[in-house]
Amino acid sequence: MPSRRDQLFSYQFMVQRVVSAFVYRDAEAAKVPFPRALSTLFVGSMIAVLALAAVGVFGVLSPGGKNSWRNDRVLIVEKETGARYVYLNKRLHPVVNYVSARLIIKAAKPGVVRVSQSSLRGTARGEPLGIPGVPDTLPDRGHLLKSRWTLCTRPAPTETGQMVPAAALYVGLSGTSGTPPGDRALLVKQNQDEVVYLIWRNRRFPVNSPQLVLRALGLGQAPVVPVASAWINAVPLGAALGPIAIDGRGQASALSGVRIGQVLVAKSQSGVEQYYVALADGIADITVAQVDILLNDPATDAAYPGEQKRRIERTDLASARRSARVILPAIGETAPPPRTPELVPVAGTSPLCAAFGGAAAPPAITVDAGLPAPGSGIRAAARGQNVTADEIVLPAGDGVLVEAMVTGEASSGTLAVVTDLGVRYPLASREVAGYLGYSEGNAVKMPAALVAMLREGPSLDPERAVLPVGAS
Repeated sequence: MPSRRDQLFSYQFMVQRVVSAFVYRDAEAAKVPFPRALSTLFVGSMIAVLALAAVGVFGVLSPGGKNSWRNDRVLIVEKETGARYVYLNKRLHPVVNYVSARLIIKAAKPGVVRVSQSSLRGTARGEPLGIPGVPDTLPDRGHLLKSRWTLCTRPAPTETGQMVPAAALYVGLSGTSGTPPGDRALLVKQNQDEVVYLIWRNRRFPVNSPQLVLRALGLGQAPVVPVASAWINAVPLGAALGPIAIDGRGQASALSGVRIGQVLVAKSQSGVEQYYVALADGIADITVAQVDILLNDPATDAAYPGEQKRRIERTDLASARRSARVILPAIGETAPPPRTPELVPVAGTSPLCAAFGGAAAPPAITVDAGLPAPGSGIRAAARGQNVTADEIVLPAGDGVLVEAMVTGEASSGTLAVVTDLGVRYPLASREVAGYLGYSEGNAVKMPAALVAMLREGPSLDPERAVLPVGAS
């Protein structure tokens, strides 16, 4: 019986005779035509035969074909209709949106298998799964914005054409910067309840009894700019400016010849004037602004019976007894201005903005910012709501992974995905960020009060996603 080697030589000899007959018209020609081509043809033929054999063996061992979709780690898409399914517990479950499928499969990029209707026919069906109201797509990691958020207020028309202050939140947009006031201040009032605030050094200071206090500070005729409630609520709060409550005005104080409620002044060795108010148990330090408020307060008339209210100069105050009561505002960022600041001139239609670079520092207040026209973003709420911004402006196709921080000192907060429709979707846990293709390093930290201005959508929760629609 001939060996495989003999069979191979026989096959080569036969091929040589056929080619010689075709090229030289002589099957017995001594010269071999195209010897290299023949070798290549032979090797290629053998490789093709082996490849076909391997495919056949694989088909026998892995009959997958029409059944490879029976896998709880893939998203099944019906070829003819585009309907989406997941295969769980030997049942096909329709899934309401792609994000729900990612939460069910717990994969940032689940495998997608396109299957014909005929292949799916006969498989038991289950109830639809997923979270209604969740978008089909979320911004990918490359389109997450990490720049500042800017909240602005300016007049905008209502449906009836009336101009009212409205708040617009610009998320991750440049070109919204304006002019910082520096040490100058702004007088604003909350549109709904007429509460007046002094904006100074990026904080808001409530003005109690504004008619009295503003007149005392020489600001009685200064214009007060109406602002949206959502905007003023986002500016960090400072100590209030208002009348000082003093009991027993006009009675004898601890200082000889001085009545309770009288304002005293003394010069330090460096020539700096220092101000005090006389109380029952001694004298208390006060600021220049507090001096002005006290001397303009009608209640102080009792401390100056039959005479004009004034600052009384004394030279013995260095050794005078100090009161246990502290009237001087605490030193720090929350302290109101010690004297009347210069006001920034603001036109009635000029926007006021607060730019947030993160959660740790107060926002930077600016005036005259260059903004898109009102109505260029997503209408987020009815006019006049105290918390939600009236309009959200976000670049199309982009989004934000934001961490809402209750305080700037907090170690962590709540994660949420913000889409270009201005809706935030809270993450049920920090692990969910990975299922969506994100990492915690992609998140920007912002004050929780600012994040709350975005309309809230359903929570992105894998445990909720595997429940039948309507069961959660």
